[in-house]
Amino acid sequence: MDNSQYIGESSPLSLLFESRFIFLSTIGNCEFIFDVKDMCYVDEQASVKNVTPLQLPKREYCNILIKYFEVNINQTWYVFDMDYLRSNIVDYIYDNPIGATTEKMCLLHLVLALGFLFAEGAKSDIIDELERYSVNSESFFQSGYSLMKLSIDDGKFWMIEANFLIYFYYQSTYKRSSSWLTLGNAIRNAQALGLHRKNINESFKDNSYINHRRKLWLSLFVCDRISSILSGRPLIINDYDWDDFESDYLNDPNCKIEQKHRLKGLFEVGKSAKVNGKIVHSLYYEEMMKTSEAEKLTTELNLLISQLPEDLRTSNILKNSSKWSDDYVVLLVHQSHLYGRMLLGKTFLVNIAFKNTDSKRCNDSFWKRIKEMNAMQNFLTSSIQASVLTIKLTFHYLKNHKYPRVESYTTVHCCFMASLILGLSILHRRIDVDYSDSYSISFLREMLNVGTYITKYYGRLSPVSEKFSDILTKMKCSIEKTFETVDDS
Repeated sequence: MDNSQYIGESSPLSLLFESRFIFLSTIGNCEFIFDVKDMCYVDEQASVKNVTPLQLPKREYCNILIKYFEVNINQTWYVFDMDYLRSNIVDYIYDNPIGATTEKMCLLHLVLALGFLFAEGAKSDIIDELERYSVNSESFFQSGYSLMKLSIDDGKFWMIEANFLIYFYYQSTYKRSSSWLTLGNAIRNAQALGLHRKNINESFKDNSYINHRRKLWLSLFVCDRISSILSGRPLIINDYDWDDFESDYLNDPNCKIEQKHRLKGLFEVGKSAKVNGKIVHSLYYEEMMKTSEAEKLTTELNLLISQLPEDLRTSNILKNSSKWSDDYVVLLVHQSHLYGRMLLGKTFLVNIAFKNTDSKRCNDSFWKRIKEMNAMQNFLTSSIQASVLTIKLTFHYLKNHKYPRVESYTTVHCCFMASLILGLSILHRRIDVDYSDSYSISFLREMLNVGTYITKYYGRLSPVSEKFSDILTKMKCSIEKTFETVDDS
């Protein structure tokens, strides 16, 4: 039985397959196209076992693991108010572990599983201490999952949080299909409780609870757009089914300054995510590309960037230091915007640059329907600009932000898409020697090298990123072996 998974055109893996066809059509057999099954979308089975819940670690170890969870997940993707997590779950359980509810024990074990996973990736000293007790991240995950199975799925609020945590664990352990499916469970539970409806949210008297509902739904929405688009899957949440988007997410007197900064960033990511959802629907679900629609969506994206608060602009990334302990959310704001530009431009890149290599996709009737060649050329250039900026910002961020962040799913996939576009752009210039724009082959090659470095860097922690790095290396080598190196700077 074939277990290969569907990959839509919004995924960088879709562009990978298309790139290999282009290489085969233009330069013939090469190293880049040989390993045709190396990125088939088949994940390891996300198996779970019935296990006896683990004994909790020492409180000092628990605090360290929770910090890893906070840095890698909760500082960007809101799941909990951290003060609430520490006081109402951690303190509550450690003060009376025998009397703790199954629901809170489940949430804590899943949080510890994620914290342990990122501590393992960061090679923290705490791992040696905990491994003496024959436990690891998988042990805590199985324990948390078993605790969840002990409770009937009655649709209570904690089930949203539990499924959301499982989604992050599956995503971080490269079970991409399982993570997407589990995210769907979290979203359906949230919709059943009305987190997406303004009148339902405002029916509660506790402002902290209202804010938690709204922030959690915003995080679910952003993760849906990012995971669905990067994996090439259908969007789970419809834009029309959320009437509480414009609520004041920062109107929380208990929210600290750094928390407001990150929440403000997540809200801006949500704005770009909405536009990216429109891009996927308009350009990839329709039968024919419409440059007029693409131009409208480009204007929407550019307007969002022009209206960003000062502390979320690219200049904040390009500073050598930050007043925040973690500014990943600022990078995510721009990665989301730039990925939208790459989505808008990559189809035009393929069809303009290689129209003579793919007669099936680029026949005469197709070109008669699309006459706005200047507009299409602008999209081609825009996709290259977005790719260059994605790699530049990510590299600068890696170079100047030194802290134990391990989670890398979005960054790795965005940089892989950008690097593939740059590789195709280099091939285009090698084939069409008369083509010229503001980017030289040597500059594009330098940026492709940086993109390969980024995926190699995260390859220490992610086998998927390591594979991306190998693929990009083969892409570069195939171009270099086919064409003589020319210094055109």
